[in-house]
Amino acid sequence: MARQVDFSVSNHGTMFMVFAHTPSAESWVEQNVSQEGYQPYFPKAVVGEPRYLADLWYGIKEAGFKVT
Repeated sequence: MARQVDFSVSNHGTMFMVFAHTPSAESWVEQNVSQEGYQPYFPKAVVGEPRYLADLWYGIKEAGFKVT
């Protein structure tokens, strides 16, 4: 049986969105991602500039999550 995807990434050019699809992924975001007041709010997603994606991607992969 295939393992469920924990995160997916959507690229919108000047910003990206990383969606958490599982409860453990949501918990990881709450514990590891700082949401500053100036960032757009989107439920179950981290929204940011492309320059921050590599660090976020690395942290997610290091934690053992499956990403598409």
